[in-house]
Amino acid sequence: MNNIEPVDWIFNYKCSKIIPLINQIQNSSNIEFIISEEEVKEKICKYIEGFTIKIEESLIEPAEEQSRILARNLKNIITIKSIMPTEIYLQDYRSVPRGGTASIGKSTRTSFSIEGSIQNLNLNDPNIQSIINSNEQDSLKYQFLSKGIFHYYYDNNVDCIRELFKLIENNDSFPNFSSTPIS
Repeated sequence: MNNIEPVDWIFNYKCSKIIPLINQIQNSSNIEFIISEEEVKEKICKYIEGFTIKIEESLIEPAEEQSRILARNLKNIITIKSIMPTEIYLQDYRSVPRGGTASIGKSTRTSFSIEGSIQNLNLNDPNIQSIINSNEQDSLKYQFLSKGIFHYYYDNNVDCIRELFKLIENNDSFPNFSSTPIS
């Protein structure tokens, strides 16, 4: 698929696990969660299955890159908020030309297991927006925290501590341990 003119793009991502949603999620203008519902013991339970990212007026290569960055940052937020290791997978994407029909670029299928939960998540919150839209260098701290949670969950304490120390070492608000003398 080689588009020469910019069009809108829709990227659908699936989470490696469906995550129970206890309260509400507020979507943003370009990111919408994919929520499923199930009746359990006469109660409706909601689950996050994935999310959709919309990139407007772009060629495919920049749209894919921007979508990948947003998805990675949102995955870190989901892992941190749910305290569960979560991976994401691009399920499919499509172009949405003005006044035309959409064409599918990629399609896959995945399966899920239920673990973890998210209390509240507002994608319009300024702090969440700054994480989602952060560049590669700024998002490192969230990647370290997300990986630390992943290792903690799977009882890999050595790598958990290693990832969390990377978080401290790469944070300017903490002193540099290698150059700080120990008293």
